[in-house]
Amino acid sequence: MDYRQILGQSLLLGLLVLRLVLCYPYGAPSETCSTMLPSHGVSPSSTTPPYTITTSKSTYRPNDQITVTLQANSGQNFKGFLLQARKKNSISQLITIGTLTGDSSTWNPCTGQAALTQTNNNIRSTLTMTWTAPAVADGTVVFVATIVKVERTFWTYVQSQDLILNASVPATNAPATIAPTKNSSVGVGVTSTALPSATASSSKATTVSSMGGNTVQCVDPACGKTKGCFHDCDLGDAWTFLMTWANKENSIYFEMKAKIPASDNYWISMGFSSDTEMGDDSVADCSLESGTVKVYSSYNPGKSNSLLDNPTYGVTGTGGKFENGILTCSFDRIKTANLVSSGKRKKRAASSSATFFDLNQDWYLMFALGSGTAASKRQHSTSPKVSQKKADLQSVEDLTAAATVSLVKVHGSMMIVGWILFASIGIVLPRFYKPVWPDSKLCGEKVWFQLHRVCMVLVLLLVAVSFIIIFIHVKGYREIGETRFQMSHPILGIIVMALTIINPVMALFRPHPGAPKRIVFNYAHWGVGTSSHILSIINIFTGVSLGPSDMPKKMQYVLWAYVAWWVAVMIFLEVHDYIQSRKAKKGDDIKLSNLAETNPSAEKPLNVHKWKPWILVIHVVIIVILTIILLVLGNVKKDD
Repeated sequence: MDYRQILGQSLLLGLLVLRLVLCYPYGAPSETCSTMLPSHGVSPSSTTPPYTITTSKSTYRPNDQITVTLQANSGQNFKGFLLQARKKNSISQLITIGTLTGDSSTWNPCTGQAALTQTNNNIRSTLTMTWTAPAVADGTVVFVATIVKVERTFWTYVQSQDLILNASVPATNAPATIAPTKNSSVGVGVTSTALPSATASSSKATTVSSMGGNTVQCVDPACGKTKGCFHDCDLGDAWTFLMTWANKENSIYFEMKAKIPASDNYWISMGFSSDTEMGDDSVADCSLESGTVKVYSSYNPGKSNSLLDNPTYGVTGTGGKFENGILTCSFDRIKTANLVSSGKRKKRAASSSATFFDLNQDWYLMFALGSGTAASKRQHSTSPKVSQKKADLQSVEDLTAAATVSLVKVHGSMMIVGWILFASIGIVLPRFYKPVWPDSKLCGEKVWFQLHRVCMVLVLLLVAVSFIIIFIHVKGYREIGETRFQMSHPILGIIVMALTIINPVMALFRPHPGAPKRIVFNYAHWGVGTSSHILSIINIFTGVSLGPSDMPKKMQYVLWAYVAWWVAVMIFLEVHDYIQSRKAKKGDDIKLSNLAETNPSAEKPLNVHKWKPWILVIHVVIIVILTIILLVLGNVKKDD
């Protein structure tokens, strides 16, 4: 088989692998919220959809809760869906009304919109959810859905009957003005109960607002004077959180506020730990759920989180609001658990001194946030913030988050240097540049071989050290991510590590040039190397998308620029060598090949254009520039 055929098949294999991991069995990605078109590579079905969307009422009033049912016809089912509550008069635009909530098998991928999609690819024939009308009447509503039966069979813009505003309620687009009242429980979009003071109390679930007001500032002038604080306000406009506390006789009064990228189903948490690593931590959670802020107690037994068996144990006087992208909550937490430790830590942690820590002691403070609810948390969207020292909660201190270098970023940076920089240079040398320096030697070996060997040894060392670092950091193998694409990261990483070790071991046993089995080695060596490079780039994409990496989305654009450049260079040099090999024919119709070294004539140099070495120089310069950009972007703060 000609090596060009193998190259084409390998590229096809890489695309198929990428296609496999880019499927979305864990729900529609946010990119589809406007178009409602899944990225499945095929057009929607033009047949009549075997599904219906029904509502429990045909009219609604402000704050009504209405059951919405997605139902498959008899004998039919579906695996995926994206359902939204859109305005009738602008149904083709992403302008939704109210809020949609479902069970644990659903989540909202469209920030600030009334939408739901699935969290798994289970086959189902029916699904119910609840739509909550806004506090301000806003016209006729239509529920619109994209429904996926199997990956390549789906229907878009499947619609319900019109849900009409009750005729007795005047429609208006003006915001309502409602005076705050104690224990308010009206829907999202009205003013909520104010946060309590250190001596006040309020209802456990306070309805929140996302309208009006000025942007909340991070700085609190009372920090270090009349209250203790833990924050990252020193980052200026890039701040993300502020936690404060005030000591009381038997409890501590806490307030938390944080910037969050969603208007619903999001959580922020503060942890108390004896060290700076996640694991064996007592946690207080503020969870924004269906427009209300709720406070819970939970525990981190390791790299996971579990609500206590009594999830509101030890917290009273809770309050909260969501406004201008800021989630704020407050509560009193008793200092000491009134229960004796059972000595056992169950799947759902027992409410005891083993899981509910004594706040009379000093603890490192932690802060994290992420999507989902307290009962069903998704992985935190950024690395947790940890205080520079243990906090004395009986006094007033002003603590900032420790500026530590994340081992996750070290891991990612080493992989970028290894695969983007050195591998991209080391691979083209034996493939295309043997004829450029046919007789030149460096330390007794041909120049192309020495440079290739140096680059690939550096790849091996960087990948191996990076692999060890991340395994130490996460304390072994760990499942991560929310989508299948993200969850493939550790698996692909192990495969890449194995291939990276196999290739140099194979090289130790390479036959001499001209030996009958040399061609077998050439293809095997090239195949393993190419596979590891393709999989490594795919895995860098998965790594960038993971929350703990704190990588900005801009990195993906730079990675795509790298892929485009790499493919262009490979095609250009491949075409060049093919043309030169055709010119080099002398009647025996033997193609000279860099891979096929079945006889000494394969070492015969091709006609080399003077500008071919300059292509290598340009390639190296662009690869170095892209690597530097990736390293800079990867080590600055992520823009949420």
